[in-house]
Amino acid sequence: MKQLIYKILEKEKFKYVNKVFLCIGTTECIGDSIGPRVGAILNQNIENKNNIIIGNLKENLNYSNINEKLNTVYKKIDNPYVIVIDSALSNKEYIGNVIINRDEMVIGNSLKHGKIIKGNLFINGIVGEHKNNKSENYKTLNTINKVVIEKIVNEISSQIINAIKV
Repeated sequence: MKQLIYKILEKEKFKYVNKVFLCIGTTECIGDSIGPRVGAILNQNIENKNNIIIGNLKENLNYSNINEKLNTVYKKIDNPYVIVIDSALSNKEYIGNVIINRDEMVIGNSLKHGKIIKGNLFINGIVGEHKNNKSENYKTLNTINKVVIEKIVNEISSQIINAIKV
């Protein structure tokens, strides 16, 4: 995934003036904190009115408030390029990797919520192994090694910052 986020954002920067970063997650659960951690770093390093960052360590963007925030984005911002950043569970061999997708994503799926979010770019940090059991997934998310989280957060945020600052 070397520099893939950077390359995608670099390519899209002339098509879209306004970029909206939806940094999903909560600080109450280490395994679900990638979004807020990336949001906090982006807030500290990106100073541009055309880059809107929603979700950070103080104001979490999560399953319960994302529809309201996303509706506000589409009402107030003309032709936004929406980038969603979130933690995810997957197969064991993908732990520590960052997965990139386009068009839409289902958030809360590991905890059996499943809400479809539409956007342009989806960045998922794989933090642990997905089980077919809600309580096991919840347990996994709460026992993730912070080193894994920090590695993923640093990789995602550095590529975004480098692409935006160019």
